[in-house]
Amino acid sequence: MYEKLALFYDSLVLDVDYEKIAGYAISIMERDMEKKASVKILDAGCGTGSFILEMKKAGYDPDGFDISQRMVDAANKKLSENGFEPRVHWGDMTEITVENKYDAVFSLLDSINYVIGEEKLLKTFKNIRKALKADGLFIFDINTPYKFKNMLKESIFYEIGDEICYLWNCAYNTKSHEISHELNFFIKEGDLYRRFEERHIQKIYESETVQGALKEAGFSEINVYDDLTFRKPKEKSLRIYFVCKI
Repeated sequence: MYEKLALFYDSLVLDVDYEKIAGYAISIMERDMEKKASVKILDAGCGTGSFILEMKKAGYDPDGFDISQRMVDAANKKLSENGFEPRVHWGDMTEITVENKYDAVFSLLDSINYVIGEEKLLKTFKNIRKALKADGLFIFDINTPYKFKNMLKESIFYEIGDEICYLWNCAYNTKSHEISHELNFFIKEGDLYRRFEERHIQKIYESETVQGALKEAGFSEINVYDDLTFRKPKEKSLRIYFVCKI
């Protein structure tokens, strides 16, 4: 996943306001973390590094990793081009171990939905707990079951542009509670378009399931918020954030 998509991922997510997401992240840390001279953060599943770049601009000290090597390469290139040290590495959050301890670990834009199965989910949370300092925060979001079942289930999306066209088909597996994304891209090369495919799988998790895994992994304080707010999630919330302390 994302190996081919990484080459033009940023041009497809122009609607994602990374500056706003970074502002929300900072507001959480300022509210829930003791003031420190330097705050060390980790972005798990960092993609092309856009969130890391915003946090760098804000004066924070972020590292990152991603399971797609091409995403890693794109992130490091982006950081270098903006005058920052490239510190993004390859890693799988279900297996990752880190040498450093962090004040905060982030996993954003439904990266956790790509962790398939409760056993791997628990393993991921345990890995992240080990990466945190004793007073650290784990902050992440998921797409809600409501969004998957009401907005993505059996849906087809498309875009036709001069340089890129795509068809995006979503299918819901009622037995495994997973959404498969079948992506067909057409990239202009000269007078012709090259076609390629990617298939992504995301797991639908109820909030209660996620909170249970967090508690089993050793997180004792868990707060859940509606997207980019400090309000409780609604029945029709599309994305929810978890703010967790050990």
